[in-house]
Amino acid sequence: MGFRYGEVLDLWRRWTGLGKPRPESRASRGPVSPAIVPRILEQALRQVELLRASGRDLQGATVLEIGTGSAPVVPLIYSLAGGDDIILVDHVRTLDLDLLVRTAFNLRGHSREISARLDLPERDVLQRLRVDDDETVFAVLRQFHMQYLAPYDLLEATLPDHGVDFVTGSDLMQQFTPRYLRAMMPVIGRLLRPEGLFCHCVDRADRLGAVTLLRESGFDIVSEATEPVLRVVTGDEPEVQRTTPPDSFLLAAWRGGALRADEH
Repeated sequence: MGFRYGEVLDLWRRWTGLGKPRPESRASRGPVSPAIVPRILEQALRQVELLRASGRDLQGATVLEIGTGSAPVVPLIYSLAGGDDIILVDHVRTLDLDLLVRTAFNLRGHSREISARLDLPERDVLQRLRVDDDETVFAVLRQFHMQYLAPYDLLEATLPDHGVDFVTGSDLMQQFTPRYLRAMMPVIGRLLRPEGLFCHCVDRADRLGAVTLLRESGFDIVSEATEPVLRVVTGDEPEVQRTTPPDSFLLAAWRGGALRADEH
């Protein structure tokens, strides 16, 4: 039995690590859920805390998230933290109005935690995560200062050079092949402003590989942190602290583009 064209193309991508992913629909990917995954919420809040600790102001910032998928928790947290232009890019179009609205609604159940971690009044968090009925997806994206580009291949980026303050991505080493990542890193460097930072969140098991990839691709590690505790607050429940597989958070600057944290 002969191979179909799509199967041959997928094999070529697997061997070379290049090329666009094969187009697919949400239905072919199976059902998606807007439920808040505690680990992802922790990642989002921790990124904001680390960027603030490094002296970066998120107010009015332009943020690029690579690989939003079906959980727009990270960009929503960046929006609450002051991001003014949040660009979401995906190889496959997954985010839609229902997922965006329901994720924002479900984040309201974590308003106390978000309020404490972002230093915002809880009433502001609740109000800003409220979406009016019958809004269009474009109106909701605009409400959260977002634009969604999908399908989009970062290797063919049409975004302006040096126009992004922060680039964020989680578990990219699991989403892309090493060869594709090596090709993508210089693109990220080109998009970042001179004082911009790339915040890469990885499982601790992938930390050494991520550090090596960043340094070999032209980035310097500005700071690094590991979060060993997952903090969860829902409604009126007390804070729950659970040990979880730690994530490593790497803040990296395109070489020559930004000062190290200890030079500020």
